[in-house]
Amino acid sequence: KLFTDIKINDCINHKKINDVCRNIIGAIVKDKDLLLNLNNIKNGKKYIFTHSISGTILSINIATSIGYSLRDVYELAYGALLHDIGMLKINEEILTKKNILTPEEWIEIKKHPVGTGAFMLENFGNDQITLKRNPSYWRKDDFGNKLPFLDKVVMTYTKNKKSELLAFRNRKIDVVL
Repeated sequence: KLFTDIKINDCINHKKINDVCRNIIGAIVKDKDLLLNLNNIKNGKKYIFTHSISGTILSINIATSIGYSLRDVYELAYGALLHDIGMLKINEEILTKKNILTPEEWIEIKKHPVGTGAFMLENFGNDQITLKRNPSYWRKDDFGNKLPFLDKVVMTYTKNKKSELLAFRNRKIDVVL
């Protein structure tokens, strides 16, 4: 129901997601092998749901085993549950296709990799990634203005740190990481 509502209404019910995360965390506390049992319920019609739940359970198991606080585990679970939410916009036949995807099908998949985040993938090149503003992004600032304020983010990368520093000094890039 949670994913169906998101797909149909194009909005996220945060209370439902919070409840799902709490339930999953509670179930994992009781049964550490829950992820192993999920392989039995995967099927084509519920691919995004089972994939998201599996990823959430795996994330929670790893986080708890390395000592994350309950609050951090909860935030991780929330993000893991929604990590592929953009895939709800893709035709289910493409998602469950057994053969190699056509170039057109790959283009369709690449349209939705970021999901409900502030940005969507616009271009992925050899030395640059371009993200464009997601018109369906749901967050607003304290004054009710739609976020994000930026229309586009361009990230360039290079193997050579000297070239990167030179580009920064010449104001061709704004940040060096």
